[in-house]
Amino acid sequence: MIKFMLATFLVLCLSGCSSLYEPKYNIERDFFVVKIVEDPELKTDGLAEWKQSYCKITLKKYPKCLLHEMRHCIEGDWHDEKPNGQDCGY
Repeated sequence: MIKFMLATFLVLCLSGCSSLYEPKYNIERDFFVVKIVEDPELKTDGLAEWKQSYCKITLKKYPKCLLHEMRHCIEGDWHDEKPNGQDCGY
C-alpha cells in the first residue's frame, strides 16, 4: 500500500512539473531567407544578422556554429552579449 501511495505521489508531482514548464526560447521568425557566408577572418566563430524575413549568417569555418547562428535567425538574441558556444560543439 505504501509503495502504491508513493508511486501515485511521484506521478502527480511529475505531471505538475510539465504544466509549469515554459520554454526558455521563443520562435520570433518562422519564415525567412538565409544566406550563409564563410569568412576565415571573422573574429568569432559565427555571426547572425537579421532583418524581418532575411538572415545573413557568417561563419569562420563552415559548418561550425551553424546551428547556433540559425537559432539567432529564428529566436533573436537568446543569450547575453558574451560569446556563447552552445550548439557549436564546445
